[in-house]
Amino acid sequence: EAGTIVLEPVSIVTITVPPDLQGPVLTDLSSRRARVNATESTEDGRTRIIASAPEAELARYVLELRSLTGGRAELMIASDRYERAPEPHRV
Repeated sequence: EAGTIVLEPVSIVTITVPPDLQGPVLTDLSSRRARVNATESTEDGRTRIIASAPEAELARYVLELRSLTGGRAELMIASDRYERAPEPHRV
């Protein structure tokens, strides 16, 4: 009666970019089911974005972020927790 729940791993993603790239990076994160937890300015004038994202959406993110930012981003990914996976689409 209890049924099953499928969980997926979620990571904390920290991205530091020049301010002019904040918009494109935030747009890209939202397309990956990420939730932005915070944005802050660093001492050197860059922007730090902290978000939670499903690991399934981050498989090639290093390469795609490099392409999106022209190699001007710093990225850290750390496993954080498990959350309920979205229901599969039924046709």
